[in-house]
Amino acid sequence: MGRHSAWQEVYSIDESFIGLRGTVPELIATGKRIREDVLRCTGIPVRVGIARSKTLTKLASRGAKADLSLGGVCHLGSYAPDHLDRIMDGTHVTDLWGIASRTGKRLAAMNIHTAKDLRDAEAKWIRKKFSVVMERTVHELRGIPCLPVEDEPPAHQDQLIFSRSFSQPVTTPAQMRQVLSIYAQRASTRLRDRGLVVPVVSAWAATSRFKKGEHHSQQFMFEELIDHLDGDYVQH
Repeated sequence: MGRHSAWQEVYSIDESFIGLRGTVPELIATGKRIREDVLRCTGIPVRVGIARSKTLTKLASRGAKADLSLGGVCHLGSYAPDHLDRIMDGTHVTDLWGIASRTGKRLAAMNIHTAKDLRDAEAKWIRKKFSVVMERTVHELRGIPCLPVEDEPPAHQDQLIFSRSFSQPVTTPAQMRQVLSIYAQRASTRLRDRGLVVPVVSAWAATSRFKKGEHHSQQFMFEELIDHLDGDYVQH
């Protein structure tokens, strides 16, 4: 997915956010390409939700699953306002991202049962009764992004991993050198940004576990490193 956008947040093992720009038709077409790429590289079918905020994107992803006619890609911007109101009115508040059943019971006691109810609630009042996090959810439901794409996860001081799937099979040494060169540059940039120095660098590649045939993998370790004058890391 990362090759489709400069902004990507890997949220979990099977979920990722990316930042995109374009018209509704352009973004839907991009969503379809993402589905095709993931299926080709992993053999796993996925769904794509597109919206103006993370909370709405999660709602769109639910729509992509529920409505098979969408082909796995749902863009909330393709719906008229009254249609979107019906979608949100049919979504229970506990089906929203980050709202657990306990919070749902508190909201229900305030006559807030659906995503539409929460969206239309007074944001400052919600903050007073709950928290700034819930207030952000209200704004997110209105299409006001409050949770940016975090393309740099918190640094782990003991390791840094830069991992990507190949968009096309890499079959020659020249192709592999080119790919590893790009990945090494990006990893080095992250090291510099975090002020880290590493004693060991490893490179690892493997064929897809989800495709038929034999599975192959290979790893190389580079342990003799020096800190170059310009901040890059090179092998002796």
